[in-house]
Amino acid sequence: MDAFAYFSFILHYKPKKVIEIGCGFSSLLLMEVNKKFFNNNIDIKLIEPYPSKDLVEGLRVFKNAELLQVPVQDLDFSIFEELNENDILFIDSTHVAKVGSDVNYIFFEILPRLNYGVLIHFHDIFLPDEYPKKWVFEENRAWNEMYILRAFLMYNNCFKTLFSSYYVSTRFPEMVIRLFNKPLGGGSYWLKKICGSSAERTKIKISDCSMAD
Repeated sequence: MDAFAYFSFILHYKPKKVIEIGCGFSSLLLMEVNKKFFNNNIDIKLIEPYPSKDLVEGLRVFKNAELLQVPVQDLDFSIFEELNENDILFIDSTHVAKVGSDVNYIFFEILPRLNYGVLIHFHDIFLPDEYPKKWVFEENRAWNEMYILRAFLMYNNCFKTLFSSYYVSTRFPEMVIRLFNKPLGGGSYWLKKICGSSAERTKIKISDCSMAD
């Protein structure tokens, strides 16, 4: 269901700019939609330090996106301040919050600085439930991004939930089957920034903090 949701958000909101943090098949979909429906007029930036062969080939074929082959933490957050209403920030991160991580940089540096009306996507989100048992007990994934997101959204009036493919697929399975003629799962979680940028109010940055002895 995630691909259907992304496709629908792009067609409905008609973004002028899209930035992806963590790239792959979603990027190929984005570039193809940009070509077929928008005459390559969407300004696309793909942040991926380790691009796959499929992504590199897609960039060569479509020629309508810029690859930034660096960790997002190494980029100045000013590029995210260029996103405006109905533009998209598509996040598929390492999913782990820890010292110096991309997740920390996204939540503490990028999201507060986004302008009003920017659409934000997080991947592999299973709220209000837990991560899949197989991931935890068999694959030993120690992901915690979903908990950071949940804490971020609690008592937060600046971000509005628009859509969760996991929630729809698990709470309304009959509706999904009626729409798609088969059951579909997913982990896409879509938000919208509904207040202005707080850049001028952000006094403390992660980079300014010193490690405790």
